[in-house]
Amino acid sequence: MALRRLLIGSTVVSGASYAGLKYTEAGEGFYRFGSTVYCAACVVLDFKLEKYKHPETPTRLRKELHQRSADRILGLCKQHGGILIKAGQYIGTMNHVLPTEYTSTLSQLQDSAPTVPFERIKPVLLESLNVSDLGEVFETFNEKPTAAASLAQVHYAVTNEKFGKRECAIKVQYPGLSRQVRGDLFSLKVITDVVGYLFPDYAYGWMLPEFKKVAEEELDFKQEAKNGMRTKKSMEMYENVYVPTVYNDLTSRRVLGMEWIHGARVTDNEAISRFGFSSPKIAETVFKIFGDMIFVNGHVHCDPHPGNLMVRPNPKDSSNYQVVILDHGMYRELSKDFRIA
Repeated sequence: MALRRLLIGSTVVSGASYAGLKYTEAGEGFYRFGSTVYCAACVVLDFKLEKYKHPETPTRLRKELHQRSADRILGLCKQHGGILIKAGQYIGTMNHVLPTEYTSTLSQLQDSAPTVPFERIKPVLLESLNVSDLGEVFETFNEKPTAAASLAQVHYAVTNEKFGKRECAIKVQYPGLSRQVRGDLFSLKVITDVVGYLFPDYAYGWMLPEFKKVAEEELDFKQEAKNGMRTKKSMEMYENVYVPTVYNDLTSRRVLGMEWIHGARVTDNEAISRFGFSSPKIAETVFKIFGDMIFVNGHVHCDPHPGNLMVRPNPKDSSNYQVVILDHGMYRELSKDFRIA
């Protein structure tokens, strides 16, 4: 029976691989789809064989099995980047439902997103800013990214006199990402359906629709700008919390312009000590920020890993700190009834 299910599942995947071509460029899209399916097949076969050899799998062997699977998924995410990195990051945050081997392994993706050569993203910038040369807007533009995420990378820039001589963080979406995301989501749906068929007790099918919603929202940087401005307004009462200003004149669906922040990551204890600040106090502020989001405002930042939280001296009083909240692409609304319950 298990073999029959596996053969049927393989047939479905093989046929679906051709259907996947309509969502992506034929060459790269087929390769990404094939790699994703191959990784999933290896994980499924590993579980099936382990169950066949050891019907009552000991805890040690089960941990080894989960670790092998997590390593395969990590390799796939690093190989293809894009939305697969985002999916891996998403899995890495699910420590309340998934085995530790997956969450600890895939949490590495929070700090290891690949970058794209500037020549590839420059057309996105020019089109989004509606200019033929970056000098029309910027006095300085560092072609080397200062940070990279799953869907975009960030560059340091200074606008020219015409645009107010502002220090900026320019977040640029990777080229062709929207089409690539559709293909990858299709791949993940096929895999989720097949795994659900092969493993009737599989209980994680709910994750894909939730992740799809998140991915589609994060592709629109105008929505991220709105989230940031809303959070900035809700936190403006706190002297030790700051949200960078969004520059709407430098923002479109694929480019986000915002205030450049000089500071350190919230986990950089050495830098925090040099500033003369107390890490426990900073931790209290972080708890306060997210406590307010969850229980008071109902507008919750859902990607609060260390790369998205910075610490800097307060510009008005350098003896005090500010926690700076970055990356406002992933938010969730909590109803008043939910918050009260």
